[in-house]
Amino acid sequence: MEHTQIEKMVGNHQPEVWGCDCLSAQLKAKAELFQICLAHQLRNLQGAVDLYPQAFWPRTMQALFRFAIH
Repeated sequence: MEHTQIEKMVGNHQPEVWGCDCLSAQLKAKAELFQICLAHQLRNLQGAVDLYPQAFWPRTMQALFRFAIH
């Protein structure tokens, strides 16, 4: 999705919070705040858990994000 497509979609409206998955066009959207998609972050953290099964921090971050989602 290009930045211009986002502008066409939202027009003159500016959301307070834009939820996104860090796509560069989304990060250029007019918004006061950005919320990175926690589901995408959970998936990325799972990759860290798979690579480093003994690491404490990726599992802890996953637990925190799951708590925030629920």
